Amino acid sequence: MTEVTAAIAGAQLEKLDNLTAQRLDLVQSMIEGLEKFEFLKPLRGRPGSDPTYYVLPIRFLKEIAGVSRNEFVQCANQEGALFYQGYVKPLYLQPIYQRKTCFKFGYPFSAPENKDSKPDYTTGSCPVAERLHYHEMMINEHIRPPHTRTDIDDLKAIVQKVSGT
Repeated sequence: MTEVTAAIAGAQLEKLDNLTAQRLDLVQSMIEGLEKFEFLKPLRGRPGSDPTYYVLPIRFLKEIAGVSRNEFVQCANQEGALFYQGYVKPLYLQPIYQRKTCFKFGYPFSAPENKDSKPDYTTGSCPVAERLHYHEMMINEHIRPPHTRTDIDDLKAIVQKVSGT
C-alpha cells in the first residue's frame, strides 16, 4: 500500500462509524416502508448479527404480487427507481464449474486428490439459490450515501404507485 493510499484509507476509516449509522438509518427506513407490501420481503440479518448492508436484498413474491419480478422492476424503474433483478448468478453455474477447467489440463477438477469427488454443478442442484436469483431476489443500492431519507421516501412512493395500493 502506498503512503497516499494509506492516508486516504485512514481518513475514510475515521468516518466509518458515521457512514455505517447513515446506511443503517436508510436501511431501517426502507424496510419499514416496504413491510406494508405483502409481496416484498426485505431480508434482514440473522438474529444477533450486525449487518451493515452493501445493498438491500428484497424477496419478490410473484404469487402475491400477481405480476412477475421483471414486470414489477421494469415499471418501478420507469418511474425513477433503480431496482436490480437477482444478485450474483449461483457460483456453480459460472463457466469455470460448468466447463470444469480453471488451469491447464482441467486443474483443479482433474487433480488426483479430486478423482473420487463427484460434485453436481448441474442446473437444479440448488433450487432455492436458482429460484432466488432468477425469480425472487431484487436488490436496491439507495441505502448508502449520497442517498438520503428523501430518496427512500421517493422509492416507497414509487412502489406504492406501481403496486396500485
